[in-house]
Amino acid sequence: MSVSMLWMVSALDARALDRWAPVWTNLFDGYASREDLRARWRRWLDDGQPDESFAQMFSAVAHGGWKDFWEFSNECASELLTDVHVTRRCSAPEAFFHAIGPARARSLPGFLGNFVLKPGELPALLPGILAAFSFPPHERIQVRDRVDEALADSAPRDIDDVLDTLPRRARWAADNTMGLVSICQAIM
Repeated sequence: MSVSMLWMVSALDARALDRWAPVWTNLFDGYASREDLRARWRRWLDDGQPDESFAQMFSAVAHGGWKDFWEFSNECASELLTDVHVTRRCSAPEAFFHAIGPARARSLPGFLGNFVLKPGELPALLPGILAAFSFPPHERIQVRDRVDEALADSAPRDIDDVLDTLPRRARWAADNTMGLVSICQAIM
């Protein structure tokens, strides 16, 4: 069975945050409370080698009720506010976590690519997000190659777009005093 993965990063205004933050926070807290997922994540942070267990973490984040997701998408997503990546077998966050490694991954908010940040929280976390994706040119080539390899069987995609989604969208949301949500879900 082939699994598709969806990753959506969207800037949210106060009204959208009031409506959607509780929905996503509840879902993401459920993932973070799973000891099996936390143990796999800690193991990867400690040894840095992606293995089958690493991949299983990301495919385990499947939202059973897509009604909320589609309502959110219809209500909040737009070309100006939102980046969406759909991949096969390997999620875009899985690919970039593998590519940037555990040391940089530790500076990112949330769990497994999922988080909700309010406008007041984003400025304090923005430097860590930007630092996680700031590479000297020779290292960026290596990181791009790892993302490209991880997403090899996905539809054609722009590797730089995948790699730059989170820092670009976070910077834009902070500059516009908006919140930010990142949703990574398996589509069964």
